[in-house]
Amino acid sequence: MNSNRLTDNNMNTIDYDEISLNEEQSQQILEEVQELLTVNPPLVILSNLTEIYNTYIFHEHYSLGDDFEDIAGAMVYLTRFLKRVDEIYSNVQGDLIPDCDAAGGESEVDEQSSLNDAHDENEE
Repeated sequence: MNSNRLTDNNMNTIDYDEISLNEEQSQQILEEVQELLTVNPPLVILSNLTEIYNTYIFHEHYSLGDDFEDIAGAMVYLTRFLKRVDEIYSNVQGDLIPDCDAAGGESEVDEQSSLNDAHDENEE
């Protein structure tokens, strides 16, 4: 798995090692992330992504794509990122949501075991 590459829907490969953002672009990205997090707290986003991921695995378990390792790896990174962002937001603003059950998700999301359990079930 090469985590610095992505193939888009048109089968074009994007190599992220070659992308360099200037200060204005970085600021724009931060503003977009901030807007996203004002609409949905990080644990709600995490819960939604986990649900989509698990649904994908459930429906495609007999024919997971060749890029499944990349998808699983990206989910691990996204999970870690959203948990770290939630910790930062919680330290600054108090708890964003009391527990994720209010958003219809798990109250404690164990990133690796949730992702691995879903993958292991499909390999059986």
